Amino acid sequence: MTFTGLALSALAGLSYLLSPVLAGFLALTAGLCDALDGLMARSLGTAGPQGAFLDSVLDRYGESFLLIGVWAYLSRFPSYATWGALTVWAALVGSFMVSYTRARGEGLAVSFQGGIFTREGRLILLIIGSWFDPLAPGLILLLTAAALAVGANLTAVHRFVRISRRLAGSEAQDLSVKVEPAPGRDKTA
Repeated sequence: MTFTGLALSALAGLSYLLSPVLAGFLALTAGLCDALDGLMARSLGTAGPQGAFLDSVLDRYGESFLLIGVWAYLSRFPSYATWGALTVWAALVGSFMVSYTRARGEGLAVSFQGGIFTREGRLILLIIGSWFDPLAPGLILLLTAAALAVGANLTAVHRFVRISRRLAGSEAQDLSVKVEPAPGRDKTA
């Protein structure tokens, strides 16, 4: 299911060149596959850290395929090409930072998954924008990409602040995370 979802995301990204509505339906199907893969793994007793890691990595690829498809679609409109590239770039950065702040926080034993622009929220917004784009071709997906850019980056900043506060609280309680120097580095440096 995980690889099927990735393939559908790639197909959805390519489909933006044909029809944003079709791309939206393919993205929805990819999202359903992503939701089902974890359920299937748990019900079959095959869930584990390796599968969770694979799912997270492939989710980043899938979302990238979708956003690059939006960029390719917007680049066909001369009046939206530049803003489309900038908003899609900012949306990609934001989406990666939402995931990175969570992963890095968890690596430091602090978990925080809050924010309204989680992966599922971003996917739903992109699907809706894709379905409604024919009402104002290009403009609706440009506005969708802008909303994704702002929302994802605000969510990443929100997570950063919350995780930073929790880490500072941990240090204040003398529960700080010990960081070992990289191999080959002098421990006194």
